[in-house]
Amino acid sequence: MKKIPNALTIFRIALAPVFIYVYFSKFENHHLIALSVFLLASLTDVLDGYLARKYNVISKLGIALDPLADKIMLLSVLASFYSDNLIPAIIFFLMLFIESTLIASGALVYFKKDLSVMPSNRLGKGATFAFTFAIVLVFLMPGSALSLAAVILAAMMKTAAFIG
Repeated sequence: MKKIPNALTIFRIALAPVFIYVYFSKFENHHLIALSVFLLASLTDVLDGYLARKYNVISKLGIALDPLADKIMLLSVLASFYSDNLIPAIIFFLMLFIESTLIASGALVYFKKDLSVMPSNRLGKGATFAFTFAIVLVFLMPGSALSLAAVILAAMMKTAAFIG
């Protein structure tokens, strides 16, 4: 049980290139399959956090890899959407800046001798949920005003969490 949360996180990291491959493939229903890959990654994110807390198997590696996996998947999805002109450039590049900054600062914290965990705040958790919802909307209603509004709202929440 001790290694399952970290294994799920590593699996989630491995799903990012799978998502990109499927998203840009010529498979029948490739976007539906890509959405399924994204939702599977989202489910493993919830599951690994739940298991780590329930069984008290929180590790330094897990503390570092879990947010990294989230950022890699989010950036993979947003890059794919940007490539298909489904989201504005400003959203993609703003999220690229924020997530890259968080990855770099997370790496610095990880390599410090005394690991200090910076817990995510409620706005950050809300932004993650908002992005998950927005991504599903973009898949189901590409180019719609509703999906664009959801992406903009999620980006605003992510930016507020980053600043605050």
